[in-house]
Amino acid sequence: PPGGRDTAAGDVHLVSWNVAGWKTTIEHIRRFKGGLAAFLERHHIDILCLQEVKLSAKVIASEGVKLGADVPGFESFWACNEGAGVQRQGLNGVATIARQGFVLSADAKPLLDAELDGEGRCL
Repeated sequence: PPGGRDTAAGDVHLVSWNVAGWKTTIEHIRRFKGGLAAFLERHHIDILCLQEVKLSAKVIASEGVKLGADVPGFESFWACNEGAGVQRQGLNGVATIARQGFVLSADAKPLLDAELDGEGRCL
């Protein structure tokens, strides 16, 4: 079973983490913990919710593997601040990294308000 637990029984391990910059955090995980895949397995994480990733969609598209957006056995979903309106690009941002099959759908614009959704604060 995923993470070594019986998820059919309803056990899901969700971790929420304000990383204050994902690039720095993922570097530490890579250097000290053996990479994101090893970190997720070691801590039996089924769903990892990240706040303040501080990345743009362009950076994720170009550096996705390096940033952990493509972990085998997991899916990742990102909501980024692209600098619309008065927002500075690359601030805020949230992500969810979940075991494959755990997420039915994800929407980076769930509030249906361009200004609020553009801040990249919810997914």
